[in-house]
Amino acid sequence: STGEPWRRDETTLALYHFAEGSGDVLRDSSGNGHHGKIVGAKWVRVDGSGSESREPPAEPPENNSALSLDGSQSIKVGKYGRDRITGDFTWEAWAKLRRSESKVDQNIFRSGRGMLYFSPRESKWQFTAQAKNPANNRFEVSVSSLKTAGEFGEWTHISGVRRDGKLRVFVNGEPGGPLFLLNQARNERLPDASEAIYADDITIGSGISGGFQGEIDEVRISNVARY
Repeated sequence: STGEPWRRDETTLALYHFAEGSGDVLRDSSGNGHHGKIVGAKWVRVDGSGSESREPPAEPPENNSALSLDGSQSIKVGKYGRDRITGDFTWEAWAKLRRSESKVDQNIFRSGRGMLYFSPRESKWQFTAQAKNPANNRFEVSVSSLKTAGEFGEWTHISGVRRDGKLRVFVNGEPGGPLFLLNQARNERLPDASEAIYADDITIGSGISGGFQGEIDEVRISNVARY
């Protein structure tokens, strides 16, 4: 069978199939009305070769379209209002990195003080959140990362998951390292990342530390830890 689009369920907050192929609106297929505003990104075709159907699928959906970004463009979704998450959640997308000389971080998702991105300097996918640590009352950065060879030009399934208060990144279903505090002992109490991540607008394809360079397709945001 071919790769198929994700379907909405009771845990889906937003679901973007990127099927429009034109225009400046990215439609939310979850039924929750979280449509995105496309800022500068260009529509391109995706010709998936198809694969076994599994979760996550091995390829993005066949004969779909995607958005191509150059690092300065984005998709702005806005605040989630009544759908705001304070527990487990999953951010996930299909992404194809474009080889670049830039060493700036390439953000796929950003919300408040939370980011899911590729670090060219370290060849790592990282899921981070900055929140106040109750142990010392300071804002600190929590990180889950997975070192990769940098799959430039290949479709990659990337997800950031919060389960039981801990963040973890997954790349093509492979889990990254467990959450740890940057510059702090691993046995310290970790800050709660829920408010840090969902305290601001959701942006796809850009972030404070840099924008994504490549193509993004099939995005889903859920209020459950899917992986």
